[in-house]
Amino acid sequence: MASGKNGEDRILKNLQREKCIDNKTWNEFFKRLAQKGQPNHAGEAKQWAVDVIIADPDRFACRGHKIPKKLFVRLFRLEDLKALRWRIPDCLNRLGINDEILIKELTDEELLSITDEYRDTIELGGKLGVVLATDYEVVKDVLYDLDDLVDKLGLRNLVNEKLCVIFVYKRNDIGSSLHLPRSFDGLDCPQFEIVEDCKADAGKTLPLSLPHEQGLPEVVHKECEIIPEQWKLRSIR
Repeated sequence: MASGKNGEDRILKNLQREKCIDNKTWNEFFKRLAQKGQPNHAGEAKQWAVDVIIADPDRFACRGHKIPKKLFVRLFRLEDLKALRWRIPDCLNRLGINDEILIKELTDEELLSITDEYRDTIELGGKLGVVLATDYEVVKDVLYDLDDLVDKLGLRNLVNEKLCVIFVYKRNDIGSSLHLPRSFDGLDCPQFEIVEDCKADAGKTLPLSLPHEQGLPEVVHKECEIIPEQWKLRSIR
């Protein structure tokens, strides 16, 4: 993959450092990538790599070491408001709320009423069919400082946002194993760095500006539908 801007360099470095994905899966990924031809630029190469994962997530996603069941009993995510379009699409469609209304027109009170009143399942997942999450036990006592938490989690998309959505959910509810995040899981996530220990009990988030060692434990699992233990709108700053 050619180097470039917007995180492609880090994605390339993750692939170059990857030693934990089995050879059969690794070789098949690059075989399918090569079949797409020669990319014109780094962004195209990245998109083609993402397309390979999207086309066969069961083959390529969540290939890292399984996390012991005693760890990460409850999981935690922070997301921006736009993510609600993917988390509760039927609810928003029923209310006649499109993306523009969601982001620009609803008051905080109206947004809060949606998260407070909704009690059905929520869809977790992204383009690659995986979910990156941290350990709720690690963050539960520092939720008063979401600005700092955004930095530690490496959530660049939330840097200039006033509001976010908090998700807390049980490991037992996701219906699949937790895994150590590997390079394939982070192809669509520029602020992502793999750990080199193939048997580690967790990955580590890459902070935006804070020291590297302040990153938080991170795991990955397949997309799922859950009824979260907690989900609510919060002010970041």
